[in-house]
Amino acid sequence: MRMYREDHGGDLPWTTTIPSTVESPEPYRSLLPYLDAELPVRADDGVAERVDPYACPGDGEIVHQRGFSYAYLPASFMQVLSENPDRYDMRTVLRIFAGPVPAPVFSDAQRFHLARNRWDAHAAPDRTGLNLAFLDGSVRKGE
Repeated sequence: MRMYREDHGGDLPWTTTIPSTVESPEPYRSLLPYLDAELPVRADDGVAERVDPYACPGDGEIVHQRGFSYAYLPASFMQVLSENPDRYDMRTVLRIFAGPVPAPVFSDAQRFHLARNRWDAHAAPDRTGLNLAFLDGSVRKGE
């Protein structure tokens, strides 16, 4: 992500696809030149293949449905932008997401690092059980 931003004037990959799937792999398609892995595909039996780095080691289910274990978090905000492009520019988006508390850019799609019977005890925006990658380049484990 850092290399992509350096090559694109600080911008993030643009997407309106939520969540990414093997059929609509944005923003992963934008990141392909920076990753040593092809995008996952769906097999004839309907199961998406498991490909690193798109699969979280703790994900035994979502990756086979979508092809990706991770959610690209700015996507919902960017979808609003695409519907009203005069409202904000990308620099404004980056300032919002890079505020005093860095905003996560990627997150586990589900609480893979928490016992499944405890998932319902945590509601958004609680990040318990989620690994997160932040706009500032840091990565944190959701305890």
